[in-house]
Amino acid sequence: MTRIRTRLTGQDTARRGLARHTDRIRKALAAEVGDVAEAIRRDARAHLDNAGLRPVSRTGRLARSLRIQPSPGSLMARITTPLDYGTFLEFGTRRMPAYPWLGPAVARHATAFRARVIRLLRQLHGSPRP
Repeated sequence: MTRIRTRLTGQDTARRGLARHTDRIRKALAAEVGDVAEAIRRDARAHLDNAGLRPVSRTGRLARSLRIQPSPGSLMARITTPLDYGTFLEFGTRRMPAYPWLGPAVARHATAFRARVIRLLRQLHGSPRP
């Protein structure tokens, strides 16, 4: 059950109250998106830097090039690299097998991220656990 405490004395007051809650929720969710994007980037870097993986990282350029790009106005972030060979490693080519480094990092954090968002929304709305 969702509870939002807003005193309804008129349409304008209701809109302001909902906007306050919406802003608070959006800010909290944006922080969670940023946290999980950073965790994914760290995990992908560690995966790339692991000398036991093939192909062996020779220079570490790909790991160092990873950047987080938040999407203004949405609850999304992209982890990018300007280096083309990051895509070739992730998906392979017709002459080289794939050596995924980003997909596994995303997969490792997906379930925990979902649980964190659900917990956060429950805290913000004051809803009891089902």
